[in-house]
Amino acid sequence: MSSETKNTVTWVACGLTGLLFIASGVGKFSGSQQLAEQFGNYGLSVSLLSFVGAAELAGGLGLLLPPLATLAASGLSIIMVGAVFLHLSHGEASHVTVPLVLLGLTLSIAQARRGALGRFLHRGAAHPAH
Repeated sequence: MSSETKNTVTWVACGLTGLLFIASGVGKFSGSQQLAEQFGNYGLSVSLLSFVGAAELAGGLGLLLPPLATLAASGLSIIMVGAVFLHLSHGEASHVTVPLVLLGLTLSIAQARRGALGRFLHRGAAHPAH
């Protein structure tokens, strides 16, 4: 696969995954009683629901900015690992497919965009502000 094709695939993956996490994060802030009850049924607080929503929103936005995509994807990966363990610990193996797919996507994006963060940081170090 050419580097141009890889770049295009990475942009598409970042865009679609970013939009999905933005929508999910916004949904967690919508005040849905159903989501609050779901979190409560797992023994989780509404505060954690808000935190996860904020993290998904910020991570989704970060995926759209190449210098931040590695950090955003890494953070979202941690959330997806938590989602997988949550469902497995409650005997809901049938609910882990989506978090596992998203985990795979976020890890792939983190790997693909790792150079963008380094170039961004190196550029900033090469031209310090006076």
